[in-house]
Amino acid sequence: MRTTDHRGKANAPKKETLAEQIGRDLARQLFNTDPHSPDNSLLPDSPMYPSNSSTSSHNTQYDYKSSSSNASLYRFNSQAAEESSATPASSDTSLSDAPIRPQQQPTPPLKHAPTSVPASDHSAHAAIEHLASRYGRVSHMGLLDRSYRVFLNAQRTGALAYKLENHVAVVTGDPLCDPSLFASVVCEFDRARRAAHWSLAFMGCSVGFLSHMETQTQHQQQQQWTTMQFGVERVVDPTTNEVLAERAGKRIVSQCKQLLCPEKGGTTLGVYSRTAGGERDDALEAQLQEIYDGWRAGRNEPAATTKTPQAFITVYELFDYARLMTFVYTRGADGVVNGFAALRWIGACGGYHVDPCIAGDGAAKGTSDLLLFAAMALARQMGVSYLSLGYEPMGELGEVSGMGASLEKVTRSVYAHSVRGLPVGGKKAHHDKFRPDASRESALYLIFPAGLPGVRRMVAMAHVANISVRQLAYTQSKSKLLGRGRRRKERQEGHQTQSVESS
Repeated sequence: MRTTDHRGKANAPKKETLAEQIGRDLARQLFNTDPHSPDNSLLPDSPMYPSNSSTSSHNTQYDYKSSSSNASLYRFNSQAAEESSATPASSDTSLSDAPIRPQQQPTPPLKHAPTSVPASDHSAHAAIEHLASRYGRVSHMGLLDRSYRVFLNAQRTGALAYKLENHVAVVTGDPLCDPSLFASVVCEFDRARRAAHWSLAFMGCSVGFLSHMETQTQHQQQQQWTTMQFGVERVVDPTTNEVLAERAGKRIVSQCKQLLCPEKGGTTLGVYSRTAGGERDDALEAQLQEIYDGWRAGRNEPAATTKTPQAFITVYELFDYARLMTFVYTRGADGVVNGFAALRWIGACGGYHVDPCIAGDGAAKGTSDLLLFAAMALARQMGVSYLSLGYEPMGELGEVSGMGASLEKVTRSVYAHSVRGLPVGGKKAHHDKFRPDASRESALYLIFPAGLPGVRRMVAMAHVANISVRQLAYTQSKSKLLGRGRRRKERQEGHQTQSVESS
């Protein structure tokens, strides 16, 4: 398209950036037609859930280029949504042990332990998927891991994803519910886990949940929670990202162009989502899961051979909540799928979480960078301004509350010593290449409602993070021994040098 300047002279047509080309092409693949058509809204049958709005309307059309709202590829069966929300929510947010009493129906008797939703309960599964589409965050990645359990409250207005380790229920992320129901959902789960004689801890919670629950404990004059800021969530804004605009990351852009060049790399890009219409592709889904399973096995292999603990590995079943997922994938010159980036809709933020983003065996160098670049380009084309890269553990604890100065000092020292033994530096360096938006970083917390964390709770936290305490201790002991040996050798070499000089 040609434009004219203020003197009426024709200007050369604006050249598309690589990100614009990729975003447009992927959008066309996704809808098998012109993505600019108003008939191809990215808004699903159910409402989309921007983080700054508490209201929604069904069947509203949004054009992905002209809308300033964050559009979701998530499609949810409206009838199932109505069934899951038909029961009224409780208005009682007390943290006491008194039973929660809904306005219109009694709470059913609690079982001996919090029950996890079975895979055969399709109605409950749909309710959880609906809650995740509204309130999901980066820390809810455990929904795709079958070693996690999901607690759904009696009214199906809230859920918790948790993992049971050493009789400690470690809840990951905020409750999947409206913030006004945080205390209610936690209390219902708390009563059930007490009946099962489980301890309780939270991992990866937001400052919003922390503030809300601290206010509740103050009002109820309950014991102060122990909290620790252990990580940050890194977020890219595709609509303003400098790498996509080609103002930074020249090496990434050049590498992507070479991979996509038919005469050089021969790599092609594709996109797949069950929610964008068309038929389910069982063969492609099996290929993507196979690539992931192979990558995960290889990722854990170093931990078994070199005793280097691999932290924060979640074992995904990629299509358990398929309506939340979109996949950007690559094919090599031979036409075989060899990598993918999974985008999970996180409704609380009105965006997506990219994880995993992996290149399989035989993929060309730079494929994982191309996949992340393509995912960012597609998000930009959709008007999505929130693309989470996941969370990174901090080298040192941030804000700590609920413990004395002496114990806090010891806790900080133990944490810093432990994190040094984890291979997390490479993740941060890789994220930095894509210029995350520092203004969108958010703190993540460990929370111990019972007060000071004991050894059992800390070990449970480590296991949930896929950290073997024994391997960590072995790695650190080996590092100390190597350090001592190196210093001894340096001293011996120093003595020998002095002897030669004196002679």
